[in-house]
Amino acid sequence: MKNLKQIALAGAFGAMSFGTASAATLTPVQAATLTSFDYSGYNVVNSPNDIYITGSVADTGGPYAAGQIQLKGTGANSGEILNTWCIDAFDILKGSDTYTVVSSPFRNNGTIYSFSGSPADISSSTLNAIGELVKYGDSNISTTSDTSAAVQLAIWSVEYGETASFASLNDSNANSLAATLASEALAGTLGPAAILREVVNPGNNQGLAFQVSAVPLPASLPMFATALIGLLGVGMKARRKIVR
Repeated sequence: MKNLKQIALAGAFGAMSFGTASAATLTPVQAATLTSFDYSGYNVVNSPNDIYITGSVADTGGPYAAGQIQLKGTGANSGEILNTWCIDAFDILKGSDTYTVVSSPFRNNGTIYSFSGSPADISSSTLNAIGELVKYGDSNISTTSDTSAAVQLAIWSVEYGETASFASLNDSNANSLAATLASEALAGTLGPAAILREVVNPGNNQGLAFQVSAVPLPASLPMFATALIGLLGVGMKARRKIVR
């Protein structure tokens, strides 16, 4: 039997504390430049420690924490905070690690645990709904103390559908808000969707999504563009020599 204490609903392990973002929080534009992120601990914002998993999943249990996860940077990312949301409810979130940044498609589960079969890519429609929730969560995290947990519960609800359900035992306001947010996100009426990237643990593929507002050009593109401009310039010179 698997040790349920190792199931990593985001915020279940590591140097967890509770608080709000600091001035060092990366903006979406800054986050768009990341290729990896080193962190030494994390905060789970305004999260009740009483989230339970139920449903037809391979591993159920609780209680766990749920909410916006603020990774606290170390090493090359010292002094930085990256706001993220869990999109893998069934794998380990370590207290410190180096995560690799990837673009979509994202997986709905890592490699250690499985629910109702093998991990699969999150569909584009589901990812759009999650993008709406991430955008809403980051923008409204300070609105009420229930917002953080409600957005995370809504993300899992949208992502896993009828396969699993997630609920707070004591925070009925968070549960109610989560249901409303999930419904609106699925209908595409919650608001604009964020462009998402994911930090992924290379050991077990635990994934956390974060928003970016700019997509940096691939490093090879400027060189390609320069070469293309050079070729066009040669062509123009050749044409001028021919035309009288």
